[in-house]
Amino acid sequence: MLRLMPLVFLLCSIYGTGQSDATWGEKVRNNAVYGELGGTGFLLSINYERTLLHKGQIMINGRLGAGSALFLTAVPLAGINVCMGDQRGRMELGFNAVRTFAIELFGGTSTYYLGNPVIGYRYLGKNGFIFRATASPFFEVHDPDQWVKDGTFIPSAGLSFGYRF
Repeated sequence: MLRLMPLVFLLCSIYGTGQSDATWGEKVRNNAVYGELGGTGFLLSINYERTLLHKGQIMINGRLGAGSALFLTAVPLAGINVCMGDQRGRMELGFNAVRTFAIELFGGTSTYYLGNPVIGYRYLGKNGFIFRATASPFFEVHDPDQWVKDGTFIPSAGLSFGYRF
């Protein structure tokens, strides 16, 4: 059994290296944290992203975040995106589910569920820097107070800056 350990270690190392596109000497970075101005978080948001799959020129990421619109609305969000392109510049396509908690001025809260498709550009720097520019409109999924009319799209765009680690 002890003789098989180096072989198992070697096979696991080869498999782990095959999961990324990193070139020799470049650090594998599967996690990211970034702030977004506009976009999915309405006004400001902070996001965590994890690379779930990275094969060739395709990268699939899961995303969790929270945002605010003038500190009156908390926006928990979750999403998934696919990035396609070369090592640095990539086209991004994705979808986010957004749950808002609107705080009423005279007490109480309202909850809305919105869908949020995303299309954009993502730059990944060698040192871990991330830049994103996205178009990300909202559409109503569940709106108990009829805040958003059925079938209405609310245009939105965002800029993100962050770090991959």
